[in-house]
Amino acid sequence: MIKKIKIIIAVFFLIIFLSLIVLGHNTIGYTGLGQMMIGLIGILILLFIYNKGANSGGN
Repeated sequence: MIKKIKIIIAVFFLIIFLSLIVLGHNTIGYTGLGQMMIGLIGILILLFIYNKGANSGGN
């Protein structure tokens, strides 16, 4: 049950971060670049958390 909730939360945040990247492409200037950078940093953090869980036996 807890694992399913973690997956749902991770997918929710992935959608948010991907939408920041897509919306950043539509905005010209530093604001668009900032949106894309926040999205990319968020995806990297999600990958780090996923990797950390996979290396510790899936907890």
